Amino acid sequence: MSYFEQADKQFVKAIQKGIGAKVDGYFGEESLFKTALMFKSIGKVELDTPLCTKMYGGYLIYADRNDLKIDFANMKRATRHHKYAVNGVFFWNSKPVSVLISDDKVYNNTSSKQWQDKAEGCIYLDLNNELHFEKTKVFDKKVKWAISGVTLHDYHPDWEGYTGKFSDVLRYTYHTVIGVTQDDMIIAFTKKANAKTLVNDVKYNLNLKWAVMLDGGSLGSINTPKFKYNSNKLQNNMIYFE
Repeated sequence: MSYFEQADKQFVKAIQKGIGAKVDGYFGEESLFKTALMFKSIGKVELDTPLCTKMYGGYLIYADRNDLKIDFANMKRATRHHKYAVNGVFFWNSKPVSVLISDDKVYNNTSSKQWQDKAEGCIYLDLNNELHFEKTKVFDKKVKWAISGVTLHDYHPDWEGYTGKFSDVLRYTYHTVIGVTQDDMIIAFTKKANAKTLVNDVKYNLNLKWAVMLDGGSLGSINTPKFKYNSNKLQNNMIYFE
């Protein structure tokens, strides 16, 4: 990316401030991405999705709601088997334990702590192609897709059963987030952080209206044409975009 003469940096910084990027006078990946989004928002450009970039210390995929697909890999495939992919929801004994639904395939329809009578956050695309969020224990709607995990935009892990020994999923490690932007685009974001840091990213950096945290740790993974992390790790389930 480009560095500018000192006298020109005031213009770069003005642009960065206007688009909400880090104001440092360096037109890097974040500034480029946010400039493209700004032009999209005013109808000056159309963006072919999915797209990918690095920002806020993590790896990001930007996609349309209809780009999102689910692969129940059952430990036979890794994210590298898809052009754009991240690891999926929590699982136990080879079965997903958070909501994971793709069209007529219901891999699991309960929250991971449903047995404790605890609901967790679920993002789903209905049959009318509208995005929604709800806290759910048992998800019984017919949808195009549905994914649940730890709610980040309204963060109360104790309400969702992520306490005691289950609080380890909130620790500092690689995590993957699925979220929805203010204009209903999909964000997949993988970053090494704890859950509270991701809450800050969701609210103040990515500015997402809804977001849930998926599995992570040794399974945290992302693959794109631009970058990859842990992309050879075999996965129980994955979210990919095409």
